[in-house]
Amino acid sequence: MTHTDIWMIGLTALIAVAGFVSATIFNNQLTVMQGQLREMKSTGTQTDRLIEMTKDTADAARLSARTARETLIYTQRAILTVVAPYNVRIQNEGQPIIGYAFQIYFKNSGPTTAKQTRIVFKVEYIDRVLPDNYDYSFAAPPELNNSPPADIGRDTEFRSEAMSVAMNAIQSVQNGQGTLLQRFYISYNDIFEGTDRHHLAGTISTAVIRDPLLVWPEGRDQGPFKTAVRWISAD
Repeated sequence: MTHTDIWMIGLTALIAVAGFVSATIFNNQLTVMQGQLREMKSTGTQTDRLIEMTKDTADAARLSARTARETLIYTQRAILTVVAPYNVRIQNEGQPIIGYAFQIYFKNSGPTTAKQTRIVFKVEYIDRVLPDNYDYSFAAPPELNNSPPADIGRDTEFRSEAMSVAMNAIQSVQNGQGTLLQRFYISYNDIFEGTDRHHLAGTISTAVIRDPLLVWPEGRDQGPFKTAVRWISAD
């Protein structure tokens, strides 16, 4: 074996050792890089979860705030309710009764003021007996906007204007030949900003159960009449 052969063998061995070392280093680097990649993926997943959790928390906070406001409004707003119908005789002193005047008493049963309250009240005589399936509901009347507004304080009663009905119509109802309906529609605001107007509406039928020509006690749901709520709507 010549000196050149020995030198070539040594060089080949050195190259092999260098290749092994390089392969080992590359393998270690690859392992580290794969670990870093896994960590990056894990970190990305955690970040996505964190974003979702933050979004869920924000949504829950908004819902909680909205619920708290709605609860505050619901428990502290004005709420108008019906107290009772009322009637009085139309009669000159020493003369027969010629009719009756009807009105309805209401009350603000809520803890705060009902603002800009408007009311329309009508007494309607219909010259027939209504069927059982009659629809007593009705929409807000156009004249509601022309009704003078008023603020109604808490625990305060108020009443509609009085509407008169002639005796011949009342006797027709007594004889089963007609129907007498009292209809009301009230619109009002609460004290909170950004809320819609509220309403209270209803239809009350009025039966004649005693002789209307006789003098009976007057007052709330008194006299010769008996009333029944046929439809009511409120928000």
